Amino acid sequence: SPDRQQALLERMREHAVDGVIISPTADTPASFVDDLRGSGVPFVQAVRRLALDEADAVAVDSRHGVELVTEHVIKLGHRRIAFVGGEEDMSVTDERQGAFNDTVARHGLQESVRLHPAPSTFQGGVTVVNRLLAQPEPPTAVVCFNDFIAMGATVAIREKDLAVGRDVSVTGFDNIEQAPLWVPPLTTVEAHAHEAGREAARLLVRRIREPGAAPVRVILPPQLIVRASTAACRV
Repeated sequence: SPDRQQALLERMREHAVDGVIISPTADTPASFVDDLRGSGVPFVQAVRRLALDEADAVAVDSRHGVELVTEHVIKLGHRRIAFVGGEEDMSVTDERQGAFNDTVARHGLQESVRLHPAPSTFQGGVTVVNRLLAQPEPPTAVVCFNDFIAMGATVAIREKDLAVGRDVSVTGFDNIEQAPLWVPPLTTVEAHAHEAGREAARLLVRRIREPGAAPVRVILPPQLIVRASTAACRV
């Protein structure tokens, strides 16, 4: 909620915080960074950002991460692939959906795949994948915006008496701590959350000490983590 985000920032200003690490919410206006800079509070953008070249920022290379995981399912023989998730007006949504579209286009598969927006939640994955599996030619692989959506997708698949991996492959993004413990363990993209946190803190301390320093951008390399939720296409 942009309104809640603004209210929290106002509260932080009232408490005279030394600095803020922020992951801008969806629908945050482009003017937000200028307003925050004008407030005088040092800040760093993390994961999601609005002005990559105008303010300190830390993020994983989302485009390359989605390329890795999409190439993975294509190499397994999947041709009917759905991308599920991604809320509007977020830089990371544009990056991940764009990378998916570009990757399938390189393989000539753009006619057999679709983008399916969904809330970035477990239930979002359940709802959308339930709908996809009811289609005459359902996807054989589901590339999900994040791990929560992917976990919801696996539930929807099992509810149709299908096996995740054997019948429908599922991938996530972020490699949250539940991903290797899920049933089956989730193929995903390592987003280096702990390293991103350390880098964001380092940049914020630097910004507090050197308010006039040039903006720094830190882009972390993603890593494909292959587990049992993906397998060769059987169709």
